[in-house]
Amino acid sequence: MLLALFFPTHYDVSGIWTSLPHRDLRSLVYCNGIRYSENVKDWDFLWNQYESNVTSEQEAILSGLACTKDPSLLKRLLLKTIDDSTKMRAQDAWTAFSSIYRSSSEGVDAAVVFFAENYNKIVEKYKSMLVIGDLLVDAASRVTNDQSLARLMAFVEEANKMHKEIAPKAEEAVKSAETNLKMIRNCKSDINKYFYNTACKSSVSNFLGLCCIAFCIVRLF
Repeated sequence: MLLALFFPTHYDVSGIWTSLPHRDLRSLVYCNGIRYSENVKDWDFLWNQYESNVTSEQEAILSGLACTKDPSLLKRLLLKTIDDSTKMRAQDAWTAFSSIYRSSSEGVDAAVVFFAENYNKIVEKYKSMLVIGDLLVDAASRVTNDQSLARLMAFVEEANKMHKEIAPKAEEAVKSAETNLKMIRNCKSDINKYFYNTACKSSVSNFLGLCCIAFCIVRLF
């Protein structure tokens, strides 16, 4: 198990978790163990820890589970947020959803698709339109490809017909996604100019170029 490789002193020979990593390192261990694992058993193991652990540990574990880049595992975690049999608390569902779209571009795509495909179930289970709308806008602000934007735009069209209560937030989400995509495209152009233009005119242009690079790295990864 890759989690055992990250923190071997906390596992016995059979891979059983014998003690928790240090409190200050847990989020890092959980996230990186899952992000770089190619074995679904690692993800299943950590999910079982979520179900059997104390409440104070569950948020860190959920955030770790959200670090996977495997679309099928991201979908599994998202579906668990609306599955009554998991008995997931509402605040844990929000943690899972937001952690997924903040963790990677794969997570953003998964969150957008999940929201659009399961909107009725989400509303039925959680009912808080303000929180749901804010989560959608926040996720959309991290969209990095045209496919996710197209899915959002299709949802807006559907919302204007069938889900009028969320339509304003959906439209805001599309605008946020369009702005983010435009900024990323401009950033890519600026990065190319920064690296390939050997005649930088001033320290100001250097500074702006570095800021743009930093922004794109945060958005893309």
